[in-house]
Amino acid sequence: MTELINFTELTYADKMTVLSWRNDERIRFNMYSSDTIEESVHLAFIESLRDATDREYFLVRQDGEPVGCIYFTDITDKNAVMGIYASPDTKGVGRLLMDALLSYAFDCLHVDMVTSEVFADNERAHSLYEKYGFTDVSEKTVNGRRVKIMELNK
Repeated sequence: MTELINFTELTYADKMTVLSWRNDERIRFNMYSSDTIEESVHLAFIESLRDATDREYFLVRQDGEPVGCIYFTDITDKNAVMGIYASPDTKGVGRLLMDALLSYAFDCLHVDMVTSEVFADNERAHSLYEKYGFTDVSEKTVNGRRVKIMELNK
């Protein structure tokens, strides 16, 4: 069974698990901010989500085990920008995370479109998004790296 736990409802241990994943070099490499995040900054960020209406972050559990995170930023009534990352030591959960992400986006947020911004050299993510029907719509540069902007309509 797949379960989504809002970051604002995480236990302290779960918050530290997410922080360790986010600070793992394999995850940081594909984030816009590749800096190591301090615990106090991480906890303050999670606290800031309590009042946020334009972003939501979730820990994903499969059969009780944490396997990754999905999140939405820039949420409007029509669109949300998605993000996804698996536990650095967990393999083969990309589809599970994408299924959870798209189900939440279309069934709970009720958006018409989901946007992804993925580094062009992150071929695994780009390929996964294409398998779900995302199409490239534009590009930009972030931190000197090319980013593909992809969209999926409901």
